[in-house]
Amino acid sequence: MKPPSLAEATAVATTPLIAPRAVKRCRACNRTRPLSFFWRQGKDPRCKICRTQYLRRWIANHRESFQAWQREYKERNREQIREYHRKYQRRRRALMRAGKWKATRRRA
Repeated sequence: MKPPSLAEATAVATTPLIAPRAVKRCRACNRTRPLSFFWRQGKDPRCKICRTQYLRRWIANHRESFQAWQREYKERNREQIREYHRKYQRRRRALMRAGKWKATRRRA
């Protein structure tokens, strides 16, 4: 058996052992979907559609605890939230003055 050439050796070394998956099966709806349909770079076991449905059901069933969590979060992060809103409004006003802000109507 002859030793591999330099080109063969580098080709073998650079070939990935495991090809990345482009699709994944959702554990909730059991459908195969592209990884872009999953949050956290495909690490979530549920697709975005099923995760959203689950969260909406959970929030509807646990309304009081969810609202309490939101209040606590807003109290703990009051300054960061205010700073974000200030920065957003400054940027928005500058874009409006420049005529680059697209005003859209809210859905009813």
